[in-house]
Amino acid sequence: MYDILYAIKWRLWRIKTSVFYKRVFGSIGKRSTICKPMYIQHPENIYMGEHVRVREFARLETEVEYNEQRFTPKIIIGDNVGFEQGLHMTCAESIIIENDVTVSAYVMIMDCTHDYMNINENVLEQKLTSDPTIIGEGSFIGFGSRIMGGVKLGKHCVVGTNSVVLKGEYPDYSVLVGSPAKVVKKYDAEKKKWVKENND
Repeated sequence: MYDILYAIKWRLWRIKTSVFYKRVFGSIGKRSTICKPMYIQHPENIYMGEHVRVREFARLETEVEYNEQRFTPKIIIGDNVGFEQGLHMTCAESIIIENDVTVSAYVMIMDCTHDYMNINENVLEQKLTSDPTIIGEGSFIGFGSRIMGGVKLGKHCVVGTNSVVLKGEYPDYSVLVGSPAKVVKKYDAEKKKWVKENND
């Protein structure tokens, strides 16, 4: 019975996405569905491809102004991307999520952070700094992970549960775990298998 009720809700959310959200977002492709979000800020700066699924309680923010700073943010989401519940995404410059990415529940994806250098001023009153973030095609982001500003994940990267990925470039076919996250495995095309990295 629950499955039937949820299927009906899903259908209603998809209709709302195609009728309402499509008018206010930058663009939304066919068969995309946004379920009962918690908060959406400046949706005109969000561009979604086809068959994107955003489950309940997502917080999607594009910052156009902060403490007299001005930004031109853009979130670009490819085709066949799935976000589980509790997504928190904040963008002041650029977040790109390529095709076929899976994002587990309660994940945070950022391209910006608060400065803290002035010890005589509240952190929230200091400037916002930004650095573009990219999640490569076919990647998987584990439950509760944090993707910080300036992260550039290659294709088919796997981020382990509760990992914190800091600014940097991470090669295609990598497995990252920990806080801060480190590459612990890479796919070796010659050996045709995943090989452990030495992180002594």
